[in-house]
This record gives sequence, C-alpha cells and structure tokens, in this order.
Amino acid sequence: MRTHTKTTLQKLVFELMAPGQEPLGDEEILKWVNQLPKITKEVIQVMRLILFGTLSRKLVCRHLGQIRMECTLMLDALYHYPEFPNSMMVLYQSTLNCLERLLDYQQSHYRKYLDQRDRMPILLYAKAARRVAAQVDEMLRRLNKGGVDRTLQAIVAGKMTRLISQETGSYQQICCLQLVQQWVFQLSKAELKAGISSRLIALLVKAKFNTDGFASYCKEQLKAKTADADLSGQASVESYRIEVAFSVDALAYFFKLLIAAGVVMADPKSQLFQFIARSFKTPGIGQGSVSAHSFTNKYNQVVQATAKTVRAMLVRMLKLLDKEFDLA
Repeated sequence: MRTHTKTTLQKLVFELMAPGQEPLGDEEILKWVNQLPKITKEVIQVMRLILFGTLSRKLVCRHLGQIRMECTLMLDALYHYPEFPNSMMVLYQSTLNCLERLLDYQQSHYRKYLDQRDRMPILLYAKAARRVAAQVDEMLRRLNKGGVDRTLQAIVAGKMTRLISQETGSYQQICCLQLVQQWVFQLSKAELKAGISSRLIALLVKAKFNTDGFASYCKEQLKAKTADADLSGQASVESYRIEVAFSVDALAYFFKLLIAAGVVMADPKSQLFQFIARSFKTPGIGQGSVSAHSFTNKYNQVVQATAKTVRAMLVRMLKLLDKEFDLA
C-alpha cells in the first residue's frame, strides 16, 4: 500500500536529507515543516481506514506492520546521519516528531494488530529505556518493602539492566519492563505490607518475562512448595486420630475379640497396643492420648460391664448388616 511513509516521507529522509546532499533552503524547510503535521494526520486517517474498512485481519496486520517498518527504517536512518547544520535542525526535529507520533499512535490504538516482537527504532528504544532506568532504584525499594526476596529482585533488576544497556530491542521487551514498574508503583502501602511475591511472579509470567534465571527460580519455588505440602500432609496424617464413641475398656476388649477371632494378627501385641494408643481418641480424653500401659491393663482385665457394652455394639452392627443386605 502506497502511503506517505512509502512515498513523501521516504523522499524527504532518504533523498533530500541524506548525507552529502546540499542543505535545503529556508523556504523549502518551512514548506516541509508546515506540511509534516498534515502528513501525520493523513497517515493516521489511512490507518483508520485500513482498520475499519473491508480488509481481512491478515491484511490489516500486514499494512499496519508495513507502516511501522517504514517509520522504523526512516528513524534509524536519521539516527545514523551525521549532525545536520543549524539551518536544518528544525526540519530534522519536525521529521522525528512526525515519525514518532505515527509509531506512538499505532502502539496506543492498534497494538493487537501489530507484532510486539518487532524491533523498536533506536531513538524510541533509548527514550523508553531511559525512563525505565530512572525508576529501577525506586522499584527495587518497593519490592524490598513488599517482602520480595533478594534473588527475585536481582533477576528482575538484572534483566532490566541488560535491556537498558542494549542499543535497541523489541516492543515486547520494553512493554514487559514498563508493565512491571507500573504495577509496582500502583501498589498501596497495605498491599506492600501484606507481601507481593506470589503476585509479582504471576505478573512476570503473564508479561512473558522470559529469562533462564526466572525459569529456574520458578522451578525452585515449585519444588519448595511441593516439599512443604508433602511435609504438611505427612504431619497432618501423623497427628490424625480415629475418634470412637466408647471407652478405653471397650476399645481394648473389641481388639481382643478381633485378635481372638483371627481378624487382626498381632505379633508382637506390644507394638499393636502402642499404635492403638497413638491412633485412637476415646470420649473425655480431650487433646490427650490413650496410655499404652493403661490399654494393656484394660486388655488383660476385662469386666462384665465392658463385655456387655461391646456386645451391644456388635449386635447393632449385625442388625445394620442384615438390614442392608436383607439377611434377617
């Protein structure tokens, strides 16, 4: 598609302003300076027509991407040109403003139609990187206040430092850094006090904060959480006790019958008694535990009242069995 970025602006940048060309006269410079704002508006209007016309999404993306690429090439060319004479500086700045305005408008309004992996113009990347760099120390101060561990802080700051030091990079890389900083600066004091580590990790994943260090950090955190969950689960199982509705006497006689009937194999009995004492909770015991010694005594010295209690329980169980399977 032929737009000003392919025709008019390229003629200005690659021909009239190219190194080795005679500087333009004051009258021609003034003509271009007055024309550039109009060109900017016309290109923006063309982009709107591209988006709201009858073109398929694929063609919309292609045409918008082409305008972005052409603006990037011209901005990079201007960046590498030798210094202009004073008489041309107003035109140079006006041309930069026009191209930057078009790219900013695209990024603000049509971002979802553009490939965020595209390389940014050197000038725009440098400006964005300086803004990010100016806020790194304050960001780290707030991360520290939010309880983020030093390892994760170093990973975030390390990537920012590397990207800031590059000559250029992608829109996605800069957007990721800006998103993290904006999020941190919007947190309230209460949120920082409550801790933000888990929320920061979720944000970094969403923002595609792709570094080997961050991937390794996440794996270690996952391992640690899994280990903590296993230990917690194990502790919970070990502390669990079966609550029964009868006394230690009845519990001891019930197991005595199970052993005598060959249902439970107890050899040695002392270990079984210790296990029962640890694992069962009888009425009135509260947070205490059954004494293995007491359980042994009850097991060996059964009284008739206890036998009646256990018999009544077994009869109830038999009735339930007969009722469920119609065996009466």
